[in-house]
Amino acid sequence: MEKQAKQEGQSRIRLIVVNTSPKLIEFYKKNGYELTGKEFEIPENKIRSECRNKDPNGKPKIFALFMEKNLATNKQG
Repeated sequence: MEKQAKQEGQSRIRLIVVNTSPKLIEFYKKNGYELTGKEFEIPENKIRSECRNKDPNGKPKIFALFMEKNLATNKQG
């Protein structure tokens, strides 16, 4: 996707990853992506039961996090 975005003249690329995937978040960080600070809660009925985290009140709480990468100065990929 990065290659295609560069070919199309895009200078940034954005992806969404859920907070239940810390290893995946670290993978993207190692590959030049940064958390943008933007997030949104995923509705409970859209969360598979085995992926549900609980907040202090016992309510499932999963957030989708935006990560972005600047393609213009990136030397990888």
